[in-house]
Amino acid sequence: FSIHEIICKMKIVFFAHSADKYGAELSLLEMLEVINKKSNIKPLVILPEKGPFISILKSRKIKYIIYPYKLWVSRDAKIIKKILKGLFNLFSSIVMSIKLYKIKPDIICTNTVVINIGAIVSYFLKIPHIWFIHEFGKEDHGLIFDFGESFSYRFINKFSDIIVTNSYAVTNKYKTKLNDNKVVLLYYQNVRKPKKHVDNKKRTDKDLFRCIIVGSITKSKGQEDAIEAINILKNKIPKIRLLIVGDGSKKYISYLKQKIRSYNLEDNILFINYVNNPYPLIINSDVLLMCSKLEAFGRIVVEGMFCKKPII
Repeated sequence: FSIHEIICKMKIVFFAHSADKYGAELSLLEMLEVINKKSNIKPLVILPEKGPFISILKSRKIKYIIYPYKLWVSRDAKIIKKILKGLFNLFSSIVMSIKLYKIKPDIICTNTVVINIGAIVSYFLKIPHIWFIHEFGKEDHGLIFDFGESFSYRFINKFSDIIVTNSYAVTNKYKTKLNDNKVVLLYYQNVRKPKKHVDNKKRTDKDLFRCIIVGSITKSKGQEDAIEAINILKNKIPKIRLLIVGDGSKKYISYLKQKIRSYNLEDNILFINYVNNPYPLIINSDVLLMCSKLEAFGRIVVEGMFCKKPII
């Protein structure tokens, strides 16, 4: 066989941490799309749950398996819960190894640092493992390894052949924790762009100043800071509006809406559920806000740049 024929016959399994449609999942999707277009490789995606990402995989005719496993990180879990999660993941790894042994994959890829089942399965099957890291973990989302940093970084080192990061900032963090020779920086090469025919619509509200913040609605993404800013600006810019685009926990969204009501900002701030294509909303806004506590890459910033929008 030629090298090309060998590569085209490869079987790659990707482990995802969720079935949502945010940054890490979109990065995985872009990688899958490139693989489908550029080669005959048939990837298989493993998901821990049902979710909106499945409909995307179906539309691309990408095979997937749903089998439960847990994150190996948490914010404030008790020790007993951490131990039970670890045992559950070990059992899931054994079952998944048996399932994948029949498929005989050539490579296993883990899509985020918050799951470790892919590494365990690759060890059982004795095949190479690539670990993609799209986040800081602790600094951005407040996530802490269940079994401590020292053990977890040794685990990542031992059970990874390559560790791929998505920005210089993330690379600089993990190079101090992991084997420098294994860590590789790879920028997203296939970030979606607005279609050429998408353009500014004639706005009837030209005196309205529109801000937008897009992403999962969580404390670490800073929507609360954006609300505080609008509360300050409303006295100087009466016709200011903020669009908060995305999904999140009902409890946290309820908390934000209560804050909006307390500031009498119901007419100034609107929530819009997750949208597959945020470009029309970005294009019809005046300013894009990035309020994250810490952003590993900032995909939405790149999308805002495509739209030639000022970014704060």
